Amino acid sequence: MVTGCKDIFPIPSYKIEKPRDDLVAVLKIIRELTQKNARLTKNIFIEELDKLHSLEIHAKRGRSKQDEKSAKYRALDRKYIQPLINWNFIEVVRGGRRKEIRITPEGENILVFLG
Repeated sequence: MVTGCKDIFPIPSYKIEKPRDDLVAVLKIIRELTQKNARLTKNIFIEELDKLHSLEIHAKRGRSKQDEKSAKYRALDRKYIQPLINWNFIEVVRGGRRKEIRITPEGENILVFLG
């Protein structure tokens, strides 16, 4: 029988970051919209986020419809697309003339883990 302690080894600590909750929610929407290999373009994605009021832009007087649409594309890229790409949860690939949003295996894994 042994008693006492011979050596103490410190356990290394690691920082584990969690993506923002809104990014996980948007990733769920992307997964739903791309089921059965459906194509998801930014235009379709903006329409879906508008229905959910998730892509709000500041209202400006005199803004034309084209300017409003451009503002929504910029807001989508800044708020959701680039952060999800940086996390490696989605990829944007050229599918013909338009760019297509696809969820990556890492994105699927984080939805299993956090979804």
